[in-house]
Amino acid sequence: HLKLDFKDLRSLQLCLPTVQASKCRLAAQGQGVWINADILPGPNRREPCPIQAEDFMMAVKQWAPGVPLSLGWRVSLAGSDAYTADDVSRMLQVCDSLEAERPEKSEKSLLVFAISARLALRDPGPLLQLLEQKPLSQLLLWTGAGEPALH
Repeated sequence: HLKLDFKDLRSLQLCLPTVQASKCRLAAQGQGVWINADILPGPNRREPCPIQAEDFMMAVKQWAPGVPLSLGWRVSLAGSDAYTADDVSRMLQVCDSLEAERPEKSEKSLLVFAISARLALRDPGPLLQLLEQKPLSQLLLWTGAGEPALH
């Protein structure tokens, strides 16, 4: 599988038609393309994201409906914040909007939440609630380039 990580809306909009055009051919080969973006403000980065959730959803709906998604929060390790119940609530609202546009159950299951491993360790409770609310979803725990290993 290929995961495309978008940092700005224009790049996303330019790439999605190509993703959609390739989706069926890749699926026939057992492959897929995942679209990733940080669409909500998160721990230690509470300012608006370059790709707003609403803009992301509109672009996916218009150019690549049904593409598997990896959704995340824009975060920073600087500071003491962790993921919160409010972060999870806002992401669940985005997911509810997404599922309203994706009536097929198979498409609902193609959802991953990209989570900073270090921030998740600070308080995993809200993220466990996220998995309880979206039982077909998965967490992708990541560390940034240059971060020391987790022990």
